[in-house]
Amino acid sequence: MKKAFKIIFINIIVLFTIIILLDLFSLIAINTSHLFFVNLTKPKEKIDFRANFPVYKNNIEAGIFYKELYKIKLEYRSYFEWRATAFKGNAINIDSNGIRSTIDYHPAVPKNKSISFFGGSTIWGFGVNDSSTIPSLFSKNSNGEYTITNYGEQGYRAFQSLQLMQIYFINKNLSDIVVFYDGANNYRALNERSFSSNRENSIIERLKGMDQDLNGINNSNVEATKLSNHYLYPTRYLLSKIVNKFKKNNNSDITNFRLKHNDITDSLAATELLETWLLAKNFTESKGKQFYCVLQPTFFSSNSILSNYIKDGINNGIYNEKTYKYYNLVKYYMKKDKYKVLNKNFIDLSSTFDKKDNIYIDFCHLANEGNETIANELIQYLKIKNN
Repeated sequence: MKKAFKIIFINIIVLFTIIILLDLFSLIAINTSHLFFVNLTKPKEKIDFRANFPVYKNNIEAGIFYKELYKIKLEYRSYFEWRATAFKGNAINIDSNGIRSTIDYHPAVPKNKSISFFGGSTIWGFGVNDSSTIPSLFSKNSNGEYTITNYGEQGYRAFQSLQLMQIYFINKNLSDIVVFYDGANNYRALNERSFSSNRENSIIERLKGMDQDLNGINNSNVEATKLSNHYLYPTRYLLSKIVNKFKKNNNSDITNFRLKHNDITDSLAATELLETWLLAKNFTESKGKQFYCVLQPTFFSSNSILSNYIKDGINNGIYNEKTYKYYNLVKYYMKKDKYKVLNKNFIDLSSTFDKKDNIYIDFCHLANEGNETIANELIQYLKIKNN
């Protein structure tokens, strides 16, 4: 009997030793994965196929942009959810407030007015260098009349821009002119909740088990101390990384979109955008400033020519001619009593590139020529409206 207990005891010790060594090996592998052929913790440098599109006159310059793009980091910010951290590069420069650099093409010219641009990645300048964003080209072609700031951020919906503007200008003077450039990001994609961002589901997943009650007492203590959360964590983490390397892409998000996208989601998208613009208009005008809301062009809203080069850029199952049917509702609802007041603030650029080719990078982002066209359109519209 004693011999049997001794064997069992030795086996238990051996088992725990193996487990400890296995976990230790996994921990070492995770922290030294750069020494292996397959990097499990750091993504490979991404090469974006769009850099070689013929819409770019300088493919080397475009390549630099995309190389820097994937190095930009985002951090969580209360109320507007995320913001880029400071970044310094050749094509992209972002300050500590997440504001991308706008080039002043006429630094010697006295500035009579200031203008702020808010919006998603198109106004931020996805696909182009600092010198070719819409705000920078607005500076170039408006002869240096304005001090210009680009508050755009990748992935932002209109309501996030509103939150950013309200928080940022609580104790600061608002610009003389505020421009909201929206539309592409406001379709109702993977959820049906109004005033939610397109990363809401990802944030919810990451916060599970970390919620607190109204008194600030952490209710996740039990969850956090569960042995299952810590047992063999390095080993499980390493295995998950290996599995994900060979796992095929899951298209469930696209399937969900196809199932949920309908007339109701279109109506929600249009109403949310108009309500946000209305709130932004009231906030801006309450401070004695001018507000303009722009319905931006997309590949599908402007019926552009589908060149062979752009097919891969938009053929991902989400963006199609049905995605931006809600644009028609935006214009229709603007005729109704509640939103009629927006008409004097409204600039419709949705069909700017009708029947044109070599403009888009993908479903909504523009290369240099497209951005310059938009900048010139905005300059002309503001001249007309101000007169």
